[in-house]
Amino acid sequence: MECWKFGFQIKSLSNMIKKKIDVLNRDSELTGFQGFLLRYLIMESSQRDVFQRDVEKRMEISRSSVTSVLQLMEKNGFIGREPVDYDARLKKIVVTDKGLAADQHQIEIFDKIEEILCNGIPEEDLQTFHRVLNQMKHNIDPDYTGGRPEFCHLECNSEEKIKE
Repeated sequence: MECWKFGFQIKSLSNMIKKKIDVLNRDSELTGFQGFLLRYLIMESSQRDVFQRDVEKRMEISRSSVTSVLQLMEKNGFIGREPVDYDARLKKIVVTDKGLAADQHQIEIFDKIEEILCNGIPEEDLQTFHRVLNQMKHNIDPDYTGGRPEFCHLECNSEEKIKE
C-alpha cells in the first residue's frame, strides 16, 4: 500500500464528516467548526486563560482565519473577550451564557458523529487507528504533541481507553 494515498483518504473523510456535522447542525447558529472551537474553549478555559494565539496553534489554522471565526462568534454572542490583569495587551476569550447553552447541542452532535464513525469497528482497531493518526501527525510536524481530548466532553470513553 502506498502512503501517499492516505492523505487523500483522510481529506475525503474530513469532508464527509464536515458535511454530516453541517446536516446535524442545520438548526444551530454555529457551523461545525465553530462548534468544535466552542468545545475547545470551554474545556481549555476551565483550566487556564485562552487567547487567540492558543486557538491558532491548537486548531492549526492561520491568524486571519481565527480572527474571522472569533469575530463572528463574538458578534453572535457565543464568546466575548476580556482583558487580563497581568498584561494590558492581551484579551482572553470567554464563553458566554449563550455559548454554554449551545455547547450541549454540540456535544450531542459530536457524540452522534463518533457513534457513526466507529460503528462496527472493534476497539483494538480503533486504538491502532488512533496511534497511526498521531504518528502521521508527528511525521508531518515533529513538534506535534497531540492526543489531548479537547473535543470530548468529560464522559468521553474512547480517550480514556486509549493509551499513547
